Amino acid sequence: METSDLVLLAQPTVWMLGILAAFWVYVEALNASLANEWRIRLLSEITALLVIAVAVLGGYWAGLLHTPGPAIVIKGEWPWAGKVVGVAKENLFFIPLLLALYLPIIASKSLSRFSGARLVVMVTAGFIVLGGLAIQGANGLANNTRTASAPIEIGAQQ
Repeated sequence: METSDLVLLAQPTVWMLGILAAFWVYVEALNASLANEWRIRLLSEITALLVIAVAVLGGYWAGLLHTPGPAIVIKGEWPWAGKVVGVAKENLFFIPLLLALYLPIIASKSLSRFSGARLVVMVTAGFIVLGGLAIQGANGLANNTRTASAPIEIGAQQ
């Protein structure tokens, strides 16, 4: 297995872990108490670190390892989807990224005493989850354009 394959597989895996961590923050914030505030803070920091790792892995893979990608998408049966989805997910990724960076700042408040802060944590974590799942769905649509005409095999030379 090549480095590009490992990065290709690691990026969506880390992204899903970030989504799960944000969902866990949401669930913990539903029942915020003094006993679980440390978990909310820790998980919000883990969420931020995972989403930052997704940005680094995605940028590394797209910029250095996957130069033939756009040509494969344009030759597919749905070239419009590859273009639209590619541009949209590149731009939409920054919304969950900024929210994930904001999450530890909000979670530093005492959520059991401040219901407003708890609500903001829940809304922020919810938007991270929804945005992340939307981007993963867009990745699935973009991958459909590739596999329709030119399947990409793991370990195959491009």
